[in-house]
Amino acid sequence: MQFKIAIILFAINLVTVTRSIGLNKYQVQKVSIFFEEHEKPLSKIPKAGCNKLANDFGKKIVQLLRPSANKILMRDMVKLANEFEMKNVSYYFKYNKDASNNQKVQDLLVYLASYDKGADDWRKTPSLTSYEVRILLGLFNEFNIYVPHASRHHLLIACLNLHKSVKYSLLAVLDVLLGEGGGAINAAKFLEGYLNIKPQGKGLDVNQVQKLISLHKNHKTDDDHIKPVEITKLFNKLSIVTEDHKNRLIFPSIRSAALELEELLIVTVEYDNEVDVKTSSVLSTTEVRSFMWMFSTHDKNKNGLLGEAELTGITTTVSALIAKFDSDGDQHINIAEYFMMIFGLFIDETIKYDIHC
Repeated sequence: MQFKIAIILFAINLVTVTRSIGLNKYQVQKVSIFFEEHEKPLSKIPKAGCNKLANDFGKKIVQLLRPSANKILMRDMVKLANEFEMKNVSYYFKYNKDASNNQKVQDLLVYLASYDKGADDWRKTPSLTSYEVRILLGLFNEFNIYVPHASRHHLLIACLNLHKSVKYSLLAVLDVLLGEGGGAINAAKFLEGYLNIKPQGKGLDVNQVQKLISLHKNHKTDDDHIKPVEITKLFNKLSIVTEDHKNRLIFPSIRSAALELEELLIVTVEYDNEVDVKTSSVLSTTEVRSFMWMFSTHDKNKNGLLGEAELTGITTTVSALIAKFDSDGDQHINIAEYFMMIFGLFIDETIKYDIHC
């Protein structure tokens, strides 16, 4: 059955800034515009005019007058990141002054996807998690280096395990973008094209939640990350890319285990095809994102966990909730336990909770 968000849990009676992760379509478009602005020639002298001057005065003198791209500087990237309400960009972002503008934009996209942005909102779709951004940009960069323009996007699409009709749609979108870009697509445009056709997924059921709870509980490192090898196993099961490109499914540990779990839950919702919507109680992708937004509004310290004080803002039966759904015994509720709580309110009717509605 489909849950009706409008009539259940956790009505929000306050306005607060939510923080999530990844990139939504609006943010990707902003980066694409940023790149294109810096690719505009600095010189106003047309190329033909430069060639004539070169013949008259010598090539070396005129090289400085040729149209050239506006090099992306660190301050430009910081300014854009500030528009997304990011903090300490100069400290965390690794700027490579010798890289091309195209590579700098790829580095910026990964950075923006991997760190908190005050302007984020789980409900804004379509969007990509930081894992998806790394996978897609890894493929883009691979074919950008080794494959001629004419066949590049065809081979790139072939690496993605998408339904045939979705692949055709993506191919059509990229063909349009190629035309607009004069035969080339930058990394941000590629992500934008993918977001235009990205399927929503089949949703979330209780079996998926149980697997995510087990992943967080049994495979957490001493320095509070989910073991990278276990994350890779999860992505292998989701089959986002073809077998010969599974080397793209190795990810760095940047955030805490609880925050990694949030992204992995969204990825599961959108790519796991094992959900049977006919026989299971399933939350749609839209409903899952709405619940995640609700979770984040109560997560005051933005650590991906709801503690006793934060749960008090939701219910007066805090002890009962923690006793029932805190599977790892840390006296907090992570995002997977939170969804088990949501399913439990419908599945286990013997427990009553005083939820503020």
